[in-house]
Amino acid sequence: PTLIESLDTLKPPPRAPADGPLRVCISDLYKSGATSCLSGKVESGTISTGQKVLLLPSGEQTQVKSLQCRSDAVRTARPGDYLDSLALPVELQFASIGGVVCDIKRPIPCVDTFQAQLLVFDVDIPIMRGQQVMCYLHTETVTATISRLEKLIIKGKPQDKRPKCLQKGNVAIVSLQASKKVCVEPKSASGPVTSLSRLILRDRGSTIAAGVVLSV
Repeated sequence: PTLIESLDTLKPPPRAPADGPLRVCISDLYKSGATSCLSGKVESGTISTGQKVLLLPSGEQTQVKSLQCRSDAVRTARPGDYLDSLALPVELQFASIGGVVCDIKRPIPCVDTFQAQLLVFDVDIPIMRGQQVMCYLHTETVTATISRLEKLIIKGKPQDKRPKCLQKGNVAIVSLQASKKVCVEPKSASGPVTSLSRLILRDRGSTIAAGVVLSV
């Protein structure tokens, strides 16, 4: 078979359920008259014009004025859709890149401390408790401190002894303290992992670890 034929046989990646809690990661924003226009990907749930939504971390409630997807006006967007424009009648101060448009009744956790499982990459200096790193979460970038090395995981089994440092190839659970409140979604035991659960750690221009958020 040709490359195109082989690609056609691949199953599409799993998406978060359309009836799940609404999550739209804000990647860009601008002002248009009295309306704030946001751009971002629908990670889960469904968003429609006229729907009441919650902006986090600001906590502002508002109503969807209009939606635009791939340059076309639409009434509804589902998981996997990228919204070129999500118009909301609020001031820009209530929205921010790295924020999330979410369900009022089922908001995303907005925290400054969380636990994550990491895979350590090729590092020259072992990762230590108290180390400051740049933390990349979906469309958010924050400074974070590794506040605690919780457990080392060997062959899928957490070890009882707490590690003193993390070296290349280690898989471990750590606690992180962010410099401000961030929107994160702990990894689901059954559903697909979205960008809201993933994180990358960088230090001095190098990627030192990547993983998923386990708990908040």
